[in-house]
Amino acid sequence: MEQEFLDILNDLKIGAEEDRAELAEYASERALSLSVAVGQPGYDEALTAARDSVALKAGVMVVEDADSVDMHLLGLIAGALAFAARMLAPQD
Repeated sequence: MEQEFLDILNDLKIGAEEDRAELAEYASERALSLSVAVGQPGYDEALTAARDSVALKAGVMVVEDADSVDMHLLGLIAGALAFAARMLAPQD
């Protein structure tokens, strides 16, 4: 998963170039933590918290009235985390 996050970060130029590998590792760790909450009550809140944590580490503004670029980036981060968490979630 870490490589996939790194590819996304590089493609979108999120975060400083020299920090992207560390940021990808961090996002991968957040997705793994989030994977145990998939389908559980509170998942949406956990996803939002993980998204905000990754965004802040990347230097993306996390505010209620973020501009459209930051909102777009927040959406992309949330989508990538949700996808990764579902891929890593225990299968029944």
